Amino acid sequence: LHRRKFPTGGHRDQFLTAEQADAIRAQAHKEGCPSVALTQAIQFEGTFRQKDLVGEFVPMSEPGVSEITRVWKTKNVTKIEKWLRGLRWNEIDDDLILRHVTSKKNKLVTIDLKLAPMVIEELHAMFCELGEPLTRARLPASGPVIVDEESGLPYLTHAFRRRWRDLARAVGIPDDVQNRDTRAGAITEAISFGVSIDDAGKAAAHSTTQMTARYSRGDEAATARSMKKRAENRGLKPAA
Repeated sequence: LHRRKFPTGGHRDQFLTAEQADAIRAQAHKEGCPSVALTQAIQFEGTFRQKDLVGEFVPMSEPGVSEITRVWKTKNVTKIEKWLRGLRWNEIDDDLILRHVTSKKNKLVTIDLKLAPMVIEELHAMFCELGEPLTRARLPASGPVIVDEESGLPYLTHAFRRRWRDLARAVGIPDDVQNRDTRAGAITEAISFGVSIDDAGKAAAHSTTQMTARYSRGDEAATARSMKKRAENRGLKPAA
């Protein structure tokens, strides 16, 4: 098999716009799943992959420690899985700085949530009364950030994708635009607003020039510049 060559998928042209992300967020609130709205906000503003926020349930034999597990049965066999790779509340510090190691490249990504208006809006709606400022003290201290309202546990991968697809269809987003196109939309928006390819690539944690830029020590500042420019050009004023 190691000598076999298989065709790879073609380059995708689709991307999710800020307007579409906002539409999905609004629909998610209408349908009682603010967790999806928060996921969409963090994905778009922070250029995250779905897995890095929602995480995934994996066999107990996989490397990694987690206190979150699920038990399910198949063909009269009981299986236990643990939840890994998703976003946790303790990864957000007192200054609302989010630090998360990505699942694909194991890279530390640092995001200033104060520069992410969509995220601040969602967190404020979830944890603050009208007129109250959002502070770290109002957020949970620990546990998974994204939780399925129906199960009380982190989403199963297929369940989140299905929920997101239903919301997207409800607001008229074509089926060929997928949740994974959020990253492409964030990068496209950044570059179209004048963010350098280097900064946009670093904000997306790309590691090669083919993927827009090389990852370097300047990534935290590059991410902040990218997010601030994007918010300002949408007519929004970041909190910082």
